[in-house]
Amino acid sequence: MTKKTVFIDISAAVNDRRAIIKYIDSDRSDGKTTHAIRMAYDNMRETGKTGVIARRHVGDITKTYIEALGVNLRTVRPDVREVVAKGSPKKDGVFMFADGERFAQVVPLSRIDSIKSALDNKTHKNLYIDEYVPMSGRYLKNEVTNILDIWFTIDRRTYSNEIYVFSNHPTMSNPLFSYFKVVPRNGISRWKNGRFLLLRVANRGNREQIAQSPFGELIEGTPYADYACGGKGVQPVDRLICPSHAKTRLPVVIIDKSAVGLYHAKCGLVVDYCRDRTPQDRIYTTQRNAGRNGGTYLPVNTDLLYSLKIMFLSSQIFFASE
Repeated sequence: MTKKTVFIDISAAVNDRRAIIKYIDSDRSDGKTTHAIRMAYDNMRETGKTGVIARRHVGDITKTYIEALGVNLRTVRPDVREVVAKGSPKKDGVFMFADGERFAQVVPLSRIDSIKSALDNKTHKNLYIDEYVPMSGRYLKNEVTNILDIWFTIDRRTYSNEIYVFSNHPTMSNPLFSYFKVVPRNGISRWKNGRFLLLRVANRGNREQIAQSPFGELIEGTPYADYACGGKGVQPVDRLICPSHAKTRLPVVIIDKSAVGLYHAKCGLVVDYCRDRTPQDRIYTTQRNAGRNGGTYLPVNTDLLYSLKIMFLSSQIFFASE
């Protein structure tokens, strides 16, 4: 018999009255989507306004996803007899009704211009972004701007609306962390004078259930196990540059004929131009051959390049000018 999933406790974020952005990060299947739809419904019952639930692309808002939102709501609010959905993500979004009352509008962030015209501060309240971090690592070009634009449209300087961001953690980076210079930490942390709240939580009960299940036996010892029930991402970040490299020779990356040094510091890695080295015409070495090429360390491997990008986006790499 399958054990009942125990949802994560997000009360610390909900009860915080200072934060505008409340980013909630946890393992898979911890009830984040259920929290989003429940909060939109409860918000309607309290204020009479429609909550805005956002996904990234039109294709993310499938019929199955909308049906799952309805099922999740009725699971935690059994007094709701019927959930009906109308509309299309290709137009103004999908409107959801509980027993005839509109309580949510599900929209894609990618269609910001047309979506904003369908929102109003008199009829809408709060933005709930579901499944924020994609496994592909691909984001919209102006993603953070789109999010802030939606919030501003439904808030109009009343400062009475909040942005809830629900996410798994397949990677340690995302545009919101980079934009607001947030360094992920376990537990609760506050940034931007308390206006950005990050809640990284773990549901030990759910982790143990997964670990002891047939699926847990299958993925034991794999990177996916770290992601599903270990509180870690699935992208490599520990093979980039070791502190020991900086003890003897300066690690250098050749980027567009410029030599860029990576210095270890308490804050992470500091990136600065190297004036004591001659730039090469091309990337010419690998980690294995670094010692034979003047101490240069060039992440030509795809995983290593990706790791460097991840560390920068999550504010673990800083430019010297910063």
